[in-house]
Amino acid sequence: MPSLINIKAHTSTRFRRIFLWLSIPFLAYLLIGFLIVPPVAKNIIKAELSVALKRPANIRKVAFNPLRLGLVLTGLKVDKLGEDGEFLSVGSLDFSLGISSIWKLAPVISYLRVDNFKLDVSFLGDGVYSISDLLGPSAGEQAVQPDDNGKADRIFPFALYGFEMTNATIVFDDRPHNRKHVISDLTLRVPFTSSFPDMQQEFTQPKFTAVVNGDPVELKGRTLPFHDTLKTEFEIKASDVDLDKYWAYVPIKTPLKLVKGKFNSSISLFFERSDSKSLDLFIGGTGTLTGLELIAPGEGTVLSLQESAFELDRFSLGDNEVIIKSVLMDKPFFYVTRYKDNSINWARYFPGSGVAEAGPAIKAAGSDDISLLLNIHDFEIRSGTIKWPYPVDSRRFSLNWPSRQPA
Repeated sequence: MPSLINIKAHTSTRFRRIFLWLSIPFLAYLLIGFLIVPPVAKNIIKAELSVALKRPANIRKVAFNPLRLGLVLTGLKVDKLGEDGEFLSVGSLDFSLGISSIWKLAPVISYLRVDNFKLDVSFLGDGVYSISDLLGPSAGEQAVQPDDNGKADRIFPFALYGFEMTNATIVFDDRPHNRKHVISDLTLRVPFTSSFPDMQQEFTQPKFTAVVNGDPVELKGRTLPFHDTLKTEFEIKASDVDLDKYWAYVPIKTPLKLVKGKFNSSISLFFERSDSKSLDLFIGGTGTLTGLELIAPGEGTVLSLQESAFELDRFSLGDNEVIIKSVLMDKPFFYVTRYKDNSINWARYFPGSGVAEAGPAIKAAGSDDISLLLNIHDFEIRSGTIKWPYPVDSRRFSLNWPSRQPA
């Protein structure tokens, strides 16, 4: 019989061989992951980005950790096309692939973090942008192609268990209007989202904060972005938004100029797609205009008010109805005058506009069948002033118009 010492020695040698054979591929995996994957990934990502974005791309460093399946990309820069500067840059991008990606046969990302993201886009006029070469055909030029079942192509399956974007900046240079809009200090957090069929009814709860042209904006809520209903509930808050930065985009040709004015709002938005695939949209909330002043060339101030507040009870796209619970105008000033041709100055401020027939509904532009019903429950003006040069200089007035008398 073999001795006990010989059996132990034989067993120990066998374990050492098994450990050695297991260690060799593991060490090879580590060496490949730490030393070979980063330069190869750097070259591939750089080349693919340059082709996809049609602009020179560069990456300072790529690191890969094979133990946690994590990739860290730093110093990504994509040049502008035909001019100096960077179209896109990322300080760092860090993500980790979950082990469940193996049996789900689809990417399951444990986390994705993006820091110091910056995007710079210019509008050149006549519908041309600095990224027009990257934009596909418009919705009118290319219809959605259905698949074999008559449904639009669905997004590929994936799951993301934590997305965070910090210190992001978006610059939009509107050259025809000589205005540059900057969204800075942008933070976006999405705790979870997935397009897997068994996870589509789990709410995604994003939170977005940013400073838009110096004004803080906050958005939070929840949504089902991949479910058939698209059910979404959002609350949008804006504080002290300076309106003169956006007056140039008012879709009405008018000689009026906005001198000053600020806007605060807390708006709630709800929408859901029903079984008939129609979209039910509801908007409600409050808003306040403060320190508003409009001037007309040669006439000075024609409208000003200290404060105007409204409470929107509900706007329903399906019912074509706007229900405003209350409107309050505090210390408004109106300048009204009549010219020699008997026209009123306010008619000249909006050329091409006409006075519609009285009625509860306002017809939607371009439609004979759809009308928009405006329902205001309470309308109040406090300490208003109308300046009418002839026959009296000015007159003060107040107005309180509730549509429903108190019980």
